[in-house]
Formats: sequence, structure tokens, C-alpha cells
Amino acid sequence: MSARLAALAAFVIVAQPAAAQDKLGVAACDDVLAKYEACVATMPSGVQQVAKLGIEQMRATWKGLAANPQAVADLSDKCSQLGEGFKASLAQFNCKW
Repeated sequence: MSARLAALAAFVIVAQPAAAQDKLGVAACDDVLAKYEACVATMPSGVQQVAKLGIEQMRATWKGLAANPQAVADLSDKCSQLGEGFKASLAQFNCKW
């Protein structure tokens, strides 16, 4: 029975979108990434790939920082600040922030 559960769990993880699998566990950062990812669809195609790469880099960097419990509070504050900056700079793409 445990082999079936393991197979089901693996299927559920693989079937989820990448963003759902890559939650950082820092609410402010997860919120910024989700909003930025939603915004990408409103961007011109030439900008989308650059934005996606930026999101991947942010996620990787933040994931590393989130692994350090002592850095989480500072990371949360930084993500909130970045979110406000993104809100202003991405307004040109009519993103809902």
C-alpha cells in the first residue's frame, strides 16, 4: 500500500505547475513571485522570456535564503519592498498587483 501512496504523491507533485512546487514558505516572497508570474502573460512576447528568467533567478536566490531560518524575517521584508517596486514598474503592462 505504501508504494501506491508514494506513486500517487509523485504523480500529484509532477502534475502541479512548477510555481506550486516551488513555494518558498515565505508568504511575501511567494506572493511577489505569483503576481509577477501572472503579469508575464500581459507582457509583449519579446519581454516575456527575460521576465521568466528573472523570476527563475529570484526564486532560486530566495529559496537559498529561505533555507536559513535567521534570514527569513529579513527576506520577507525585502520581498515586500521589491513587490512595491514591481507594482510600480510593471504597471505599464496592466498587471493586477
